Amino acid sequence: MYSYLVSTGVIVPDTSLLQTEVQNEFFNAFGDDLIITDNTPQGVLIVGETAARSTFLQNNAALANQINPNLA
Repeated sequence: MYSYLVSTGVIVPDTSLLQTEVQNEFFNAFGDDLIITDNTPQGVLIVGETAARSTFLQNNAALANQINPNLA
C-alpha cells in the first residue's frame, strides 16, 4: 500500500506510476493480451481509476501536511 508520510515529509506519487499500477491490475484480471489504449472502454476505465486514485492520494497528502508541521 502507498505510504504518503515518510521521515522527510509528505510525498505524492507520480501519476504515471499510478497508471502503470492500474494497467497491471487490469492485465492480471483480464490477461496480458488486453488492449489498453485510451480510446478503448478499458482504457477509459484505467484513466478514470488513475484519476480517482491520484485525487484521493493528493487529498490525503494535503491532510497529512496539516497534521505535523515538522513533516510539512
